[in-house]
Amino acid sequence: MIRADMASPYFSGLSDVLVKAFGVPWVLGEALAGVSGIDAAYVYGSWAARFSGEEGDRPVGDIDVLVLGTPDRDEVYAAASSAERRLGRAVQVTIRSTDWLTEGSGTFHDTVAGRPMVPVPLTTTRTDQEDRLSAVSRPPRRRSAPSTAPKPSRRR
Repeated sequence: MIRADMASPYFSGLSDVLVKAFGVPWVLGEALAGVSGIDAAYVYGSWAARFSGEEGDRPVGDIDVLVLGTPDRDEVYAAASSAERRLGRAVQVTIRSTDWLTEGSGTFHDTVAGRPMVPVPLTTTRTDQEDRLSAVSRPPRRRSAPSTAPKPSRRR
């Protein structure tokens, strides 16, 4: 298994770049996982568009998050604040009812629902992430069936 050398002088900087570039859904998921009443959450807006491959004219400034359900707003905003510190970017949260994506209407709804959205995994744990990373860093080994052929003898 491959692991990062956390004692390396490069670890902090590289880790920071990777989290800011690719770890947004996981960082948000860890922060929001403890908030009850959330049925689903998505990153939308410019970050989701860039992550999904759409080009843009300007760099991503903040992270837009759609939270569906009936969570305690103060808990959601506290979780978002925690994620902001880790991501180094502002996190803007919008809270809507669970059925808002399918039943909602209006310009804001049409804009959000019609553009890329990245799901936020709300049940992510440290172990889940490590399992996922180790699966990516080393492909599963093929197990071959035991051979029934006789082993060649070694003569010298």
